[in-house]
Amino acid sequence: MKHIARILSLVALVVSLSLAGQVWAQNMAGLVNINTADETALVALDQVGKTRAQAIIKYREAHGNFKAVDDIKAVPGIGSKVFELIKDKVTVGDVH
Repeated sequence: MKHIARILSLVALVVSLSLAGQVWAQNMAGLVNINTADETALVALDQVGKTRAQAIIKYREAHGNFKAVDDIKAVPGIGSKVFELIKDKVTVGDVH
């Protein structure tokens, strides 16, 4: 039983490190994860003020995580012009 507990602990550590590495890579690339970003991070995007940031968060809470970056166009206030400005600056992370 002790061996199984150790193996499970190692697996959990590997998974945690993998996820931390993905977040680090996204941050290093300067990408904002629209599935996890708070209002402050979203407001840093071009043409996304407080109102649009709150709309993104509200949409995400109501509908779940975005599966693809272009899914953000379903958020009221995020049209084609805003999307074109932010599409290369956002990510949905590793969606399962």
